[in-house]
Amino acid sequence: VRAYAVDLTRKGINDKDQRKVTALLRYTASLENAGDVICKTMIGIPEAMKKEGKCFSEAGKEELNSLFRYLIGNTQLSAEVIMAWNQDTARILVQRKRELKTMCHDSSRQHINRLSDGVSNAMESSSAHLDLISDMRWINTQVASIGYDVLPETDASGDEIADLMVAHHP
Repeated sequence: VRAYAVDLTRKGINDKDQRKVTALLRYTASLENAGDVICKTMIGIPEAMKKEGKCFSEAGKEELNSLFRYLIGNTQLSAEVIMAWNQDTARILVQRKRELKTMCHDSSRQHINRLSDGVSNAMESSSAHLDLISDMRWINTQVASIGYDVLPETDASGDEIADLMVAHHP
């Protein structure tokens, strides 16, 4: 992708296309960083827990699965944004990024409540649960960053439009 982008810039492109190429390069770097976090951190967490005979509580497992599925959806949407360069889709992505952030906060809060309530497995999986939430939130920020590149600089966030579109999006 980098070689292709550099080749494009050597051919002489207008400012609008230069902005897209720059965004593409940032996006690929973000995906590489996200991949590093997955490979170097996230994959090791369940493996370490298994070796230590630890497991997540059922509620914690459900929360993590839900966050992961939402993150996968945002990753797929970010690919659509980079391919189509569509501002409406970018607004949805930015809104979904914020929604995952809220979901992560909620999951952390629910996890703390489980700790307070003495739920089995919550204490032994606490670090892993919170680490995975943090990693998913960081990856989400990386993959959703392309949404900001596609939106015009004068468009602060598009929250109102994104709310409407998400409500009507299948």
